[in-house]
Amino acid sequence: MAKKRYNRSGILFIMIILVLLGLILYAYKDKLQVFFNTNYNQSKDYLAKKFKFNDKKQNDGINIIEKIDILEKKANKNNSTVKVLPKEDQKFEKTLTENNKTIKDETKKVISGNEKAKNEKNRENEKINNQVKKIFFSKLNSNDNLEMISVNRTVYYTNMPLTETLKLLLSGPTASEKSGGIITNIPETSGLISVSIRNNIAYVNLTKEFEYNSYGKESTIAQIKQLVFTATEFPNIRSVQILIEGKVKTYLGGEGVIISKPISRNDFN
Repeated sequence: MAKKRYNRSGILFIMIILVLLGLILYAYKDKLQVFFNTNYNQSKDYLAKKFKFNDKKQNDGINIIEKIDILEKKANKNNSTVKVLPKEDQKFEKTLTENNKTIKDETKKVISGNEKAKNEKNRENEKINNQVKKIFFSKLNSNDNLEMISVNRTVYYTNMPLTETLKLLLSGPTASEKSGGIITNIPETSGLISVSIRNNIAYVNLTKEFEYNSYGKESTIAQIKQLVFTATEFPNIRSVQILIEGKVKTYLGGEGVIISKPISRNDFN
């Protein structure tokens, strides 16, 4: 019984305190309102200073508080920090952007100029790195004998004009040349492996197909003559040493034409 009275007394006491607090809050409501408004405005002012708004911009119909609210909404929406630069910083940033654009434009001009100069140099190299050379083939005369005949070809090369010239020789006459009766005695499947020059001797390394001439000794001599005459068109070459897959052979062909030593034009007199 005593416990129930104690509980009732406690509840009654709390109710009396709540009533008194309510009367006090009601009596001082104006002062409390001023207090909360003051703190709220101070918080807004702090945010305004933080974002560095210029007070002169307030005449656009939107006050600082409204601007802060707008920026806060944008920041929350984009999950990013909004930063407004002062006039001085904006001017500096604009100048920096213009300078960067100028530098980029100048860089493009320099690159374009370099590319143009490079293209011109390449064109000059193309003009330098081609020569008109005589390439020797064969043709049947009125007596049905093989005789040597030369044709002019433009040879394009980088640093080995002899190599490119011999490649043209091995490729044979053109269609128009064939129609004029020009032939080659070099087997069509012959390939060029390498070319080197030492002491005015051209060492011409050919594939094994160069050995297989099935048209007799006259044709074998003619194919060697084609190779020697074409190579010795170059003033620094006096003779040709024929190699078959890197080796010096004693004879070429079934009838044994000697190729164990360097061959010059004089050897065919």
